[in-house]
Amino acid sequence: MSIIFYYNNEDRDVVESQLRAELPEHQIAIWPQTNQSKYAIVWNPPEDFFDQQPDLQCIFSIAAGVDHLLDHPGLPANVPIARLEDAGMGEKIAEYVLYGVLHAQRSMTHYALAQGAEHWDETPRDRHAHKFTVGILGIGAIGSVVASRLLLNGYKVKGWSRREKTLDGVDCYHGQEQIPAFLSQVDALVCLLPLTPETTRILNREIFNQLPKGAYLINAARGRHVHNEDLLAALEVEQLSGALLDVTEPEPLPAGHPFWHHPKIVVTPHVAGPTQASESIKQIADNIKRFEAGEPLSGLVDISRGY
Repeated sequence: MSIIFYYNNEDRDVVESQLRAELPEHQIAIWPQTNQSKYAIVWNPPEDFFDQQPDLQCIFSIAAGVDHLLDHPGLPANVPIARLEDAGMGEKIAEYVLYGVLHAQRSMTHYALAQGAEHWDETPRDRHAHKFTVGILGIGAIGSVVASRLLLNGYKVKGWSRREKTLDGVDCYHGQEQIPAFLSQVDALVCLLPLTPETTRILNREIFNQLPKGAYLINAARGRHVHNEDLLAALEVEQLSGALLDVTEPEPLPAGHPFWHHPKIVVTPHVAGPTQASESIKQIADNIKRFEAGEPLSGLVDISRGY
């Protein structure tokens, strides 16, 4: 069977090597080569990627998110898409979120501002972890790993998802009608949602105003989840105490963007959950074997919902 591969990241050679090792019986073409492939394994393919691939039977995303495919103008209709489920990224994102939660719990934004003003502020501002509540928007495969890490560190954890879920130790909420109750006691809000039309700009004034005053925002999902102007306004009136943003819109941020030098915003360059080559390719290879055996795929995307 033949595969067309596109992954234009700096570790492409490593990923390609892993792919060939996991699937030695398959012919693998590196785009722009064409070989009338049965499978495509891709991350953020160019606009004309699918033009010479009329026979695709399945598309595999080298990422947990699939907005790079669903927004693609040449995406073929009725071809199933499978995304990564965790594949080692959950542990890395859990570390990133834990850093952000500690930053918020220990009031590090306040102390950074005090340092900038050359002000030695010894006023106690610490809250114990068991009195600090973290809310996770998006309790999926990765969100569950993040929740477990936070619970191990003594935090109270709430989770929200579109559909009802249960997770040991987590107060779970679901559906639009339960968002206000979910937000009402959250000290740090973590966004791990997939990007869909419904979740675009979900981190906006309406959401921020339902959080307790002084809550902290952590976004490790997609930049388009955030309404930038509403975030800046919430920081200005201290409805939010700060934000840790691993993703932005646009990305990368252009020179002069207000996020770069905002004293209450920490920006990182989309590094919270880098692709783990070995785990990712093994998961894709296993999925191809499932597909060929007529078995259900892991991470199969519901196109109507976008994940």
